[in-house]
Amino acid sequence: MASKAESSSCIASTTQKSTRTRRLTSTIWEHSRIALDSEDLAYRYCIHYTTNPIFKTKMAPTNLQSHLKSKHAIFVRVTLSRIQLEQLKELYNRAELSG
Repeated sequence: MASKAESSSCIASTTQKSTRTRRLTSTIWEHSRIALDSEDLAYRYCIHYTTNPIFKTKMAPTNLQSHLKSKHAIFVRVTLSRIQLEQLKELYNRAELSG
């Protein structure tokens, strides 16, 4: 059994915030930009507005994709990653084997 000091340090380490930033991999993000000086840094903004950015999103590519489609008639084809393709192939093979 862990001592009281060990368990409290374990809890503290799991509640710390990560400083890593996630890389934007979807092609949808080509239609966004980072915040400017007067804007909220937690958001990315639609690049298709020249003044007064109306749309902003907190790292949700589907929200941006829906916005582009409805407001700008831009249809972005999002491709599957290599891992997603491998997972789909594996599922297909399992389904095929099970009949």
